Amino acid sequence: MGLEKDFMERELKKLVLLLTGLIEQVGGLSSKNANETLPDIDSTIQKEFGFTLRDLSKMGDKDLLENAENLHPSALEKLSELLFTLVTNDAFSKIVTDIDKNELAHKTIVIIDFLNDQSDTFSLQRMQMRAVLDPTD
Repeated sequence: MGLEKDFMERELKKLVLLLTGLIEQVGGLSSKNANETLPDIDSTIQKEFGFTLRDLSKMGDKDLLENAENLHPSALEKLSELLFTLVTNDAFSKIVTDIDKNELAHKTIVIIDFLNDQSDTFSLQRMQMRAVLDPTD
């Protein structure tokens, strides 16, 4: 049992590091490199989570929450940061026309709300991201 737990912890750490790297890539995203970077990001999300950004934007909230229940909170936290960074990046908005940015922002809010409901710890970062994505709330 201890070996299995160690393995899962190592895999989670790898996933968190991978997502952190993607967040850094998105932070440096510009109209010059977006056509090369975005497909890599999308394929990594597909490999790790089983859906593309396009799939996520079209996914129902119920389906998203079912997926979220099967993921570790640390992975969800990084996924929400990645999505937030994408949605708030001007190059992403200008280059990507086949993904509904508003729907992706909504999905990010759904993930943030899920994390808030599941966590005993208040996260200022989550609240700040949510406020940017939904300033009317």
